[in-house]
Amino acid sequence: MKSRCRFGGLSLTFALALASCNGTGTSVSPPSAGVPTSPARLGLDPAIVPLPEIITSPGAIDGSDNRFTPVDGDTPSGGQGSVIDHKIPCLLSMGNGYHIHVFLGIVYQGQLISVPDAVGMVNPGPEDAGYINTAQCFYEIHTHDASGIVHLEVAQVHPVDSVVFKLKNVLDVWGVPHSKKSFGPFKGKIRVYVGMPASLGQTTVSQYYPFTGTQWTNMGLHSHEVIWVEIGKPYFNAHQLPPVRFYMEY
Repeated sequence: MKSRCRFGGLSLTFALALASCNGTGTSVSPPSAGVPTSPARLGLDPAIVPLPEIITSPGAIDGSDNRFTPVDGDTPSGGQGSVIDHKIPCLLSMGNGYHIHVFLGIVYQGQLISVPDAVGMVNPGPEDAGYINTAQCFYEIHTHDASGIVHLEVAQVHPVDSVVFKLKNVLDVWGVPHSKKSFGPFKGKIRVYVGMPASLGQTTVSQYYPFTGTQWTNMGLHSHEVIWVEIGKPYFNAHQLPPVRFYMEY
């Protein structure tokens, strides 16, 4: 069975308002004025290498791939066919009543790490130009490639700017272990930044704010939201994280 993905071409756009708190557990704060530019004053390693703009595309590999165990798909404690978080089933095919995408960027000690292919797929099929589109069943949260794009799909119709899932649901389907000082195999204090577009379509998100809530995994997920999870020094600050260009409409 195949899961369908929208690659743009739609004429409708929807406005998403940036706010200091979106009402779903994602609390962010705007950057302060007069941000210093000296790496030393920022507490950064002067030799830190800036990350290039992320231009997502089907089958892309954004970051260093195959760094998690397993290298593709879910961990044994993640989605293996049973319902996850009491509400996320593994289905034979995907409905398109609600179909949005978020970008999850993992940065370990200044290096971008790819989110695995086939998260949220049981017994995934072979890659076709880096894109996996067949599996025994699909969770409503899944990845097709290592581009960092996470697909959120349910059959029921919801407004595109509504919150159906939280980041915790993504991590639980994946089964990746995480804490305040680790993520998967990577050790270090966690810092999280969030960005959302002013409008949808094939857009670029480039403005990020630090997550300041009590639990970063409880943030609600919106269409074309960008989430950066940094583990360990050296850290990028919000204005140093790269833009992310979405190739799909929602």
